Amino acid sequence: MALKNTLLIKESSAELKSLFRNHPVHLHSRIQMLYLIQSNVTDSTNDLSQKLLVTTRAIQHWKKAYAQGGNRAIIEL
Repeated sequence: MALKNTLLIKESSAELKSLFRNHPVHLHSRIQMLYLIQSNVTDSTNDLSQKLLVTTRAIQHWKKAYAQGGNRAIIEL
């Protein structure tokens, strides 16, 4: 059985809301993913993909990008 790999979100809720407001609509799902993980709603790839209506592969890609480069990496994908 694999160990759960949780993603630590460095930004506060207020910072994530500001990012959400200040970026184009096509980036909103990525920022919402960070908010859902940060607020402990869920960090499961399957749950996030269902809530955000994107593929699990997209969630995995966004999580990897965030782990490697923070929110800037997610926005620049």
